[in-house]
Amino acid sequence: MKSKQILNTMKIKLLFFGALTDVIGAQEQMIDMDDNLDITYLNLDMLARYPSLSNFKYKIALNKIVVNKDQKLKDGDEVAFLPPFAGG
Repeated sequence: MKSKQILNTMKIKLLFFGALTDVIGAQEQMIDMDDNLDITYLNLDMLARYPSLSNFKYKIALNKIVVNKDQKLKDGDEVAFLPPFAGG
């Protein structure tokens, strides 16, 4: 009998701003991800789900701080996809 490997999962809150809300169809989403993944994996997953996202430039913030894409995620994190902002 084969034993089933149990993967730990984490819940991540995603926030979208500006034109990205039109691409995604929402301002926020909750997703479940495998434990120990990073922003790069999340970004690739979102590009696979929403291919037109690749037409936009955006930064990614983790818990309100703009981060590099190799930043690890943990349960309960909040990830924001931020298009360029204009203003004075």
